[in-house]
Amino acid sequence: MTKEQRSLARRGIRRRALTLIEMIVVITIMGILAALIVSSSVWRIGEAKQSVAMTNIKTLETKVQEFYVDCGRPPSSQEGLQALIRGLRM
Repeated sequence: MTKEQRSLARRGIRRRALTLIEMIVVITIMGILAALIVSSSVWRIGEAKQSVAMTNIKTLETKVQEFYVDCGRPPSSQEGLQALIRGLRM
């Protein structure tokens, strides 16, 4: 027994360590919090990807309309996206 432990024992004070049950409870709570944070992040990432896709669709729609105004017809399937890309460079 060290000098510090004897001093604490004389005063009736014992150092208290965490029990196995307490550690399991703490680790479980931390795991639940981590799972909540990860699931929230995944949901936001999916939402962001959906937003980017919608923006790209609207941009493509605008470019098709611009092509229609310039040429009086929509791009043919043979012209495809290349006609829109050339229109962007002009």
